[in-house]
Amino acid sequence: MNTDCEPINLMPAPAITDARKTLGALAVFAMARNEQLIDAHSLNREIESRIGTGWSFLTAMQWLGGEKAQAVVQGLAEQGTYGGLSKQAMRDLMQSAHALCQQWPPHANDNWLLARIVADQRQAH
Repeated sequence: MNTDCEPINLMPAPAITDARKTLGALAVFAMARNEQLIDAHSLNREIESRIGTGWSFLTAMQWLGGEKAQAVVQGLAEQGTYGGLSKQAMRDLMQSAHALCQQWPPHANDNWLLARIVADQRQAH
């Protein structure tokens, strides 16, 4: 009797598309800006559920500052919404993400980033 486990032929995980990264990151950034009682741990869980394992709020924000994310938003139709966000709202979020990326100190982490977003939102109101 053979008791060795037979190897399981697992399918490779599908590649995470630029659109999934961009739309997931935008949705969580919008959540961070609108939710007053949210913490970095919750944002990281949300990012992982929307984009995939290994992604954090910080890496998602870095993604939004890049050219590939810009190309995804540019390619969307002008009319309608995507995940509840209009194309203009996405552009505004991307500008904010880019501005935040420019301010990051070497020690920046998810908590620093969330504190910066909350401070910017308070200043805007």
